Amino acid sequence: MPAYSKDNELYHMDRIREALFIRPKAGALTVQRILEQDRNSPLHLHQDYVNRLLQKIRKERANRQYKKITEEIAMMEDEFEWLREETIRIMLGSADPAGKVRAITAMWKMRIDLYEAKLNAGIFERRLGVLEIEKRYRPLPPDLKQKIVDVMRNWNVIPREAETKLISLNENANAISYNESAREPGHQRIVERQ
Repeated sequence: MPAYSKDNELYHMDRIREALFIRPKAGALTVQRILEQDRNSPLHLHQDYVNRLLQKIRKERANRQYKKITEEIAMMEDEFEWLREETIRIMLGSADPAGKVRAITAMWKMRIDLYEAKLNAGIFERRLGVLEIEKRYRPLPPDLKQKIVDVMRNWNVIPREAETKLISLNENANAISYNESAREPGHQRIVERQ
C-alpha cells in the first residue's frame, strides 16, 4: 500500500466524509464502492486504507467534545461543511439570483441549527437572565450615609416629622430598611433596623 502525503490523506478523509453523508452507518467496503462509483471524480482506494481512515474519522468525531451527543453534533458539522461547499458551488455557478438567495438561506439555516444544537448540548452556555453578584454587602461609611440622607431631604422623600427617626450615623447603625406600615402616600420612611 503506497504512503500518501498528509494533503492527500486529508483529501481522502473529506471524500470519505462525503460518502458518510450519503450513508452514515456505512462500513469500509460500502464507502469504497461509493467512492469508486462517484460520477464526477471516482476515487480508487484500498479497502484497508479506507477502513483506517474511517476509524480515524469516527475517533475524531467521538473525541470532539463529549460522547453520544457530540458525536451527532460532529456529524452535523461534517454535513454542514459538505453543504456549505455545495451551496458555494451553486452560488458561483448559478446565474439565477433566486437560486443564489435560496442557497445562502439554506446555508444560514443550517448554521443556526448547528449553533442551537451546540447550545442545547451544553457546549456553549446561555447566560440570559443570570444575575451575578460579585460584591457583597458592606456597610456604608457615615459620610456617604449623610450625603444620601441630605439628597433624600432635598427631594422631599423624607417627610419632616420622620427626620427625627432617621438613622443615627454612628458605628451601630449599619443597615437601613423601609418601614412599609409607616409609609405615607407618596413618601417612604426610613427607620433603623432593630
